[in-house]
Parts: sequence; C-alpha cells; structure tokens
Amino acid sequence: QLTTDNLKNKIYLNNTRLIRHTILLFCALFFYSFLSAQSYYTPKRIDSLITSNEKPNDWSLEKNIDFLNNLYKESEKLHYEKGMYRCLIQISNWYMMKAQYKKALLYFEKIENLRLKNPDNLKYKIMALQSKSFAFTNLGLYDDAHVAIDESIRQGNMISDSET
Repeated sequence: QLTTDNLKNKIYLNNTRLIRHTILLFCALFFYSFLSAQSYYTPKRIDSLITSNEKPNDWSLEKNIDFLNNLYKESEKLHYEKGMYRCLIQISNWYMMKAQYKKALLYFEKIENLRLKNPDNLKYKIMALQSKSFAFTNLGLYDDAHVAIDESIRQGNMISDSET
C-alpha cells in the first residue's frame, strides 16, 4: 500500500539515481574527451617526438622501438610520409647503434619499399641506402654493400639532375 511517505521516498530515490547517472555520464564524457585529446597527433607533434627520440635516453631498445612504431602508425593514419620515413630511419638507427644489423636491414628494406609521393623525402631513401651499405659491411656482405652504395649514388644524382 502506497502512503505519501513511501511515494516521497520513491521520488527522492529516483531523483537521486538520476543525479548520480548524470554525474557519471558527465565524468565519462569528460574523461573520454580528455583522453582522446591526449592521443591526438599532428605532423608537427610527430616531428617533435621523433626529434626528441634521436637523443640517447634511459629507455630500453624495445621501448624506443615500440614508441617509434606507434609514431609510425600515427604518421600512416595521417598519410604523413615524412613522419613515416623518419620513424623507420630512427628505428634502424637504434638497431645499428646496438649492432643488430640484421634487424636494421629489415627497416632499411621497409624504407626502400615505401612509395615516395613527395620528392623532398628522397633524402631519407638515400640515407637508408647508405646506412644499409654500412650494415652489410659489418655483416661481411661486401657485394651487397657495394650495390646499396651504388644505388644511393644513383638516387643522389637524381636529386642533383632535377635541380639543374
């Protein structure tokens, strides 16, 4: 049997529940917008993060590689070619510094196979070929080193030919 006190209690509980749900919804929306804003990347931000990773840091090799792979994926989402090249170059540089030449070669191959849309980024392909030659030399693969350095010279000549 409903009394006025029982009815008032039910209305009070419903209002309290509504207020709680509204607060929870507001908090969820606030934190979602805050977190999604945190993961927002722009080409300028990507460049800055790559540049900061070029300096020695306290991170492990794996943490540096994971960080750069994430930046690569973000660059890919933005179709930011320069960021993609710079990430792959930096990953290969980390492997080269740790004398993991075979792993570095995998990333040099990725750089070579990346479609070049902006001719300004050709310098990254040339840089990768030169570093690839150094990796081959350290692995005792001198013929492959010679092929890589010759290709870097050929592509370098393409730049100077287009400027004249």
